Amino acid sequence: MPFPANAQAAARAAMEDVNPDLVDPFATVVEFLSANPEFAPKATKAAPLGSNAYIGRLAQKFSDGRAAKQLKLPRTVQDPIIPVIMGAHGNFAPEELQKMQTAHAIAMAAENLTGDLLEDYIASKAEPTGWVQCSGYTTKKADFIKRADDGSGDWKILQIKNRDNSENSSSRSVREGTNILKWHRTFARKEGSNWHNFPDTQLAPQLSEQDFQAYVVQQMTSNNPT
Repeated sequence: MPFPANAQAAARAAMEDVNPDLVDPFATVVEFLSANPEFAPKATKAAPLGSNAYIGRLAQKFSDGRAAKQLKLPRTVQDPIIPVIMGAHGNFAPEELQKMQTAHAIAMAAENLTGDLLEDYIASKAEPTGWVQCSGYTTKKADFIKRADDGSGDWKILQIKNRDNSENSSSRSVREGTNILKWHRTFARKEGSNWHNFPDTQLAPQLSEQDFQAYVVQQMTSNNPT
């Protein structure tokens, strides 16, 4: 089923029950999905596309996606061969190997968290200018949306990646042949960042690697007390 004519009203009502501070941005996302249902996340029999149940589920995901980010170490048990390989590669004492394994787990958790922190940082600068962060994966392959400035009713759609080699074939297939803007922060094969190429030229001067790193430090020290 398509989104009903009252989808925005349903979105506002649903978000009022979840987080009243997010009513306006969530209603904008539902407005976007109503006009572009190909970006809508998968529906279920219990929550068909555009239904109140579907919109309510999106509202919860949208709110949850804006929760404070915390570093979560992997719960998987590390393969015992890894310290064997590390020990064979260098003359490391057992306690050094243990520290290296712990550091490796922390590094993996940090890498997994970087994309979410990047989106949150950009949102902190972009949402006051009219962009809306599609938090909680409430749209497919679109991280930010914004109504076009020319009054045409069209939408600007932005997809961001942390590195230039992190896009998968699914993301490319959705973006090709569309007006989706794509931007990445860093490069896999060279040093440096890509903030100067951020596709919103008015917003770009407010974004920098130094500022992003300061934002991350503030978030991690606030949300991950030692």
